[in-house]
Amino acid sequence: MAHIIKGVFGGREIIVYIVLCGIKWCLEEEIAKLIEIRYKTKVTASSCRKLKINLRRFEKEHNKKLETIIEEASKKELECAFGGLTYVLKLLEKE
Repeated sequence: MAHIIKGVFGGREIIVYIVLCGIKWCLEEEIAKLIEIRYKTKVTASSCRKLKINLRRFEKEHNKKLETIIEEASKKELECAFGGLTYVLKLLEKE
């Protein structure tokens, strides 16, 4: 997932490119980390595709959508699981 942010900084026009990805492959890795933090359950796989399948299985077994898990997480849990994303958001918030 990628985003482009355009703005002005110090009188100069700037363009910021942000790419969101996981630890090795995909953002779902960080969702799996959040599940581990919240539920003390590891959701692992050998590829991004398999991880997505395992996350869907977790959803069905626990009767909770991933979106709900993220919404119910505390700020500390989100910062822990989505370290890179929260770091970038904090930098942008300062500006």
